[in-house]
Amino acid sequence: MQQSHFRRRKSLPLLLDLNDMPAIKRETIAKGQRLVQEAGTGWDYQEIRSQFTQQLISGFAPEKVDGAFIAFVKKKVATWP
Repeated sequence: MQQSHFRRRKSLPLLLDLNDMPAIKRETIAKGQRLVQEAGTGWDYQEIRSQFTQQLISGFAPEKVDGAFIAFVKKKVATWP
C-alpha cells in the first residue's frame, strides 16, 4: 500500500467570517500580481484572487497561506483561462 505524502489539514467552519480568513501579506499580493502580468496568458489577477478566496471559504486551510496563494497563482497562469 502506497503512503500518502500529504496530511489532512484542519477544517475551517463552513461559513467563515471575513475576520477569520487567513491574511495574505502585501508582499505576496504584489508577487501574485507580478506573476499574472509576466505570464501574459490572459488571466485577470482579481479573478485568480477571487477563486483562491472561494477555496478558503469552502474549507481549504493551508498551513502557509502565502505559499499556497503563490502556488495557486503559478498553477493558474501556466495555462490560458
